[in-house]
Amino acid sequence: MINTFSAFFMRRRNWTIPYVLFLAIFVVIPLLLIVYYAFTNDEGMFTFANFRKFMIHPEAINTFVYSVGIALITTILCLLLGYPAAWILSQARFNTSRTMVVLFILPMWVNILIRTLATVALFDFLNFPLGEGALIFGMVYNFLPFMIYPIYNTLQKMDRRKTWGRIRRRYLSRPYSHYRCRE
Repeated sequence: MINTFSAFFMRRRNWTIPYVLFLAIFVVIPLLLIVYYAFTNDEGMFTFANFRKFMIHPEAINTFVYSVGIALITTILCLLLGYPAAWILSQARFNTSRTMVVLFILPMWVNILIRTLATVALFDFLNFPLGEGALIFGMVYNFLPFMIYPIYNTLQKMDRRKTWGRIRRRYLSRPYSHYRCRE
């Protein structure tokens, strides 16, 4: 019995079972329930009435557009702040880059709710108004490490000599040669 159990977990493929169960229970099933409730009425019949109700209420449309706008602003700010930071961190000539990466990643170890409440407490302490600016600041603060770290990893793995050499050969050596028609 123990040999069978240990042989079962010695296969690497079987290590994914807990993750698949977690994803099924906490991601796939809730998403399927959302889709089910979006396309059914109270009796369980298929309908588009929920979408019609959403489209005829201007408050719902305004909230949706406002949310998408805040998301776009947050994404653009995270990209504008995160790419230069990741590029600086990925440079090998800085001997403190690993320490700086840890300092950027360290806030991700703290719960997002605690970080958000700490930001609200800081704004209250400094007597800043809690408006759209505070909302965008808090979202950028919470999501900036999630922008920096993937870009940093990608830049770290790039071979700069090959990449810049390819760019120079393709675009800088012969101007407009890449626009020719090739037969």
